[in-house]
Amino acid sequence: MKKDLEKIPENEAVPNPDEIEEFEEMYNMSAVRTVKFILYFISAVCLIYGGYVLCALKLSHWFNFAFLIVGVALALFAFFLERFMFFSPAVKAIFYCAVGILLINFIVFEIAAISHDYKPQNGAEWIVLLGAKVDGEKPSAEFMSRIKATADYAKKNPDAKIIVCGGKGKDENISEADAAKNELILLGIEKERILTDDKSDNTKKNLKNAKAIIENMGSSVSTKVAIVSSRYHLFRADKYSNSLGYSNVTYCGATGFLPLVPFNYCREYAAYVRLLFDL
Repeated sequence: MKKDLEKIPENEAVPNPDEIEEFEEMYNMSAVRTVKFILYFISAVCLIYGGYVLCALKLSHWFNFAFLIVGVALALFAFFLERFMFFSPAVKAIFYCAVGILLINFIVFEIAAISHDYKPQNGAEWIVLLGAKVDGEKPSAEFMSRIKATADYAKKNPDAKIIVCGGKGKDENISEADAAKNELILLGIEKERILTDDKSDNTKKNLKNAKAIIENMGSSVSTKVAIVSSRYHLFRADKYSNSLGYSNVTYCGATGFLPLVPFNYCREYAAYVRLLFDL
């Protein structure tokens, strides 16, 4: 600042240092207000969408509160932003680094999960349908999209056997496997083609139990297997199937229930972090 003042010609008025300081303070406050507005806006979007997710999915899983928690956290951070600006540079640097690493990690995962190209190939000997939520005795909209994708693939590959996976959850009147089997029969699939795994309660167990059924039938997971699930779920299913020895897999991705697609992709990130400790 001193050098800048030295460059000012003598016949020109020299800015008052107090005025400069006041201007810089006003500029900083304007930037803070802009950041606060952005944070409040994102918070509002998260709270509205989180409320919708909670209404759609009820209390079936702790992650259903995720968008509400993020929305509240952003609102609180925006409210106390001015106080945060007075924290020591070291504390702010640690905070910015932690948030930056988390965001970069999240973005990289989501790009990988969304952009991964899963094009189903015909000729599978086995079709494995991964389970999802059942409402009473009827598959949820998400699960129904997987079941329809399974039926479409099964009709194109009439010699393939189908393994439907999924046990009975606490809010479900029948197992996910039985609900899927009933719907497949209604969609025109012969019940003789359908085998059930009604014990598994997560993706890894789905694939592990399906592998056991395939081997008990005198086959192996080195034969061609079609794994059917929602598109957002296939990236994780791919990692689990590889770890369990599935060596000739084609994937069939269902679009899923569109309003919940953003939520499901975010939930997959949390599930994938857990997967890293579960392989």
